[in-house]
Amino acid sequence: MDVSVIPSILTWRKGFVDSFESEWKPPLINDIVSAKDKVDYPKVLLRGNILIKVIDGQMIDLSAIAKGWGWINYLNYFGI
Repeated sequence: MDVSVIPSILTWRKGFVDSFESEWKPPLINDIVSAKDKVDYPKVLLRGNILIKVIDGQMIDLSAIAKGWGWINYLNYFGI
C-alpha cells in the first residue's frame, strides 16, 4: 500500500471534461506525469513526530488504514 498515491487518485477522479462539460475523459498525459512524479512513499519521512514530504506537492492518505483499524476495534468489541 502506498500512502502517497493520492495525487494520482485525484488526477484520475477529476479527469478531463470537454468544453461542454458533458463527457468525462481521461486526464491529459502531462497531468498524469505530474501526479506520478509526486507518488513515492519512501520519500515521506517520519523523524520522531515530524513528517517530512521530500517532494513538493506530495500528499498522504491514511484513510484506508484508519478504516481498517476502526473495523478491527468494532469486531473486537463484539468478540469476533
